[in-house]
Amino acid sequence: EPFEKNVLYGPLHTKQSVELYEKALEQVKQNGGKIIYGGQIYKQRKGNFVQPTIVTQLKHDSSIVHQETFAPILYVFKCKTFEEAVQWNNEVDQGLSSSIFTNNPEYLFKWIGPNGSDCGIVY
Repeated sequence: EPFEKNVLYGPLHTKQSVELYEKALEQVKQNGGKIIYGGQIYKQRKGNFVQPTIVTQLKHDSSIVHQETFAPILYVFKCKTFEEAVQWNNEVDQGLSSSIFTNNPEYLFKWIGPNGSDCGIVY
């Protein structure tokens, strides 16, 4: 809930940002993506509040994945191999941050190394 006192995530900067968030989610649905969490715009409240959103079931090369929306949308992909994960991650032109979830510590160290994710912030 973005309106609670101790929340660290605030509103988007402008109404235009909210519109971009909304258009991105429309594109997600049009491309077969599934919103598994979030997707709400809090229009009843003052400010540009949207709900952080998690999206699955999109193809890695969907155009929306390759666009920066500057909104709290997380695209989650399941890859068959570590090499595929690196390839998909690095094919996106922008790259502020990336994450890998694995049970293999070797993959973790490769992900944050020079031959892994090319993003600026790596988790």
